[in-house]
Amino acid sequence: MSDNLEKIELPYFTVSGKPGFDQDGFSDKWMKLGGCGAVTAMESCIYFDIYFGTRLCPIRLFSSEEDFMLRRDISRKDYIYFSRIVKPYLRPRSRGICTTELYIDGFEKYIAMAESTSEIDASEKRKHLSMKALSGHESFETAEAAVRKQLSLGYLIPILILDHNNPVFDDYIWHWFLITGHQFIGEHSIIKTVTYGEERWLDFPSLWDTGFSEKGGLVLFELG
Repeated sequence: MSDNLEKIELPYFTVSGKPGFDQDGFSDKWMKLGGCGAVTAMESCIYFDIYFGTRLCPIRLFSSEEDFMLRRDISRKDYIYFSRIVKPYLRPRSRGICTTELYIDGFEKYIAMAESTSEIDASEKRKHLSMKALSGHESFETAEAAVRKQLSLGYLIPILILDHNNPVFDDYIWHWFLITGHQFIGEHSIIKTVTYGEERWLDFPSLWDTGFSEKGGLVLFELG
């Protein structure tokens, strides 16, 4: 069956030349330690502004529109500026943003604020970005189907992994990151991830099977 399913890989953008932002580059110590949730929300906003025409980011990020459209690159300075706006909605805390529900609640409040203050013509119709959770307790088959459906629509996917028993995924423990691609290599289901300013392909079933009872999950976007 996998032989009939094509590779899906979304376009992205860069921050000072890297795919997304490396949270180790924050000067704010709390964002450096626990800003991954905010980073995925910010990069989702940037992504949907670029490729779907939403208006969720400060206009400053796209102030040089012609240059940005050519390079799809955002400066670190402008990214840090954006992070200060988003931080109150998805702030680092003692256990992090440790559930998809907590993430969605904060992100939806940010979106409501951004949409209410967006400088667009009142007659210009803009799609509203909403989201729902898919629990890490769901089967791998359910998660894989959801990932392929989202990617086929052109939507990237925030994912939260909590504890994991496989040391291969140590960089992803208690961490939010983004899924931007999927493919099969033989019978292996592989996802493309963006985090810490890097893109990597990971074995999806191994990642999903954390071996712990406390789970994270996926955040699935809808535009309407």
